[in-house]
Amino acid sequence: MRDRRHWVALVWAASALALAGCQPTSEVRSGLLLQGFDTLAYPDQEVMLTARLQGGDYLKGMEGYLIGFYESNLRIGGVRTDDEGLAEIAFKPQGEGNHVILARLEDPDVRKYAVPAVEIVVAAWPREKAMAVVDLDRTVVQSGFAEVMAGRAEPMDHSQQVLHRLTRDRTVIYLTHRPDMFTEQSKQWLRKYDYPLGPLLVSTLSEFIKGSREFKNARVHALKQSFPGITLGIGDKVSDAEVYLDNQMRAVLIIHPDDMPTAEVVRIWIQRLRRLPEKVDVVDNWLQVEEVLFQEKRYPPSQAIERLSQLANQRAQEAAAAMTQNGNGGGASSGNGSGEAKP
Repeated sequence: MRDRRHWVALVWAASALALAGCQPTSEVRSGLLLQGFDTLAYPDQEVMLTARLQGGDYLKGMEGYLIGFYESNLRIGGVRTDDEGLAEIAFKPQGEGNHVILARLEDPDVRKYAVPAVEIVVAAWPREKAMAVVDLDRTVVQSGFAEVMAGRAEPMDHSQQVLHRLTRDRTVIYLTHRPDMFTEQSKQWLRKYDYPLGPLLVSTLSEFIKGSREFKNARVHALKQSFPGITLGIGDKVSDAEVYLDNQMRAVLIIHPDDMPTAEVVRIWIQRLRRLPEKVDVVDNWLQVEEVLFQEKRYPPSQAIERLSQLANQRAQEAAAAMTQNGNGGGASSGNGSGEAKP
């Protein structure tokens, strides 16, 4: 499993190079990738701003480049990148709110690279501020990450309006298992589709390799030590819901029955849902999320299991009909399908 995850990570790293426009140094060093990492803090207390510059083969850290940090066009200061490409500077957010900092590559000899400035969101809130953790892929993003990499990702219907309503009295924290090389691409997608402003927290490559559940559980646990007002989580995996429950949060799980192509896949989901207590809400769309959050409607796992049991029967009947249509069934699958269940 670990070897497989290493392989996946390397493939994604190669994709990141292409998406960021970065080419190997042997090909004229035509690209650099600048990223800013969001963080949470208390108002009027110092926090470190972090940006990273990468380029060349495998997005290695670029050392010795000057990064300037700005808030509302006022320069906070500048610092040169270390041997890992990291530049860090102290910042004290004045008052509550989501403070947007710009990080810019300022060396005059790299202007030809046309590296755009990047945003760093500093979410400065009191300890007890109400907050919600929201996943990205298959939660606000309709598709999985492969579609994101290909530039074809679309938002889930109504997700923006529900999250904007939610942020009237909560701060949204976007927590994704995506590796940090996709930070800027993820932020641009959220801005493009008008999602409410909030910090985006991503995994390091080593955290990505360990798996989604371990990464999210560690991050949520650490966040709740500083901000116990994080009491709601929305995600698409059963493991997401379990992480939220383990950290004393209300859990909303979004499933995608239309993307369960076979009876076997549906039954796998049913088995996983049986692990969840009835206090979890299992929904199919964001209109149902809205009902759960604002109309006190319940969608317990038992209801989802009942719906999926009917769907499993339907998928089995469809497979049987397809076999009949193909004669004695020798040319058709009995229901393994090509869909992948990822609960």
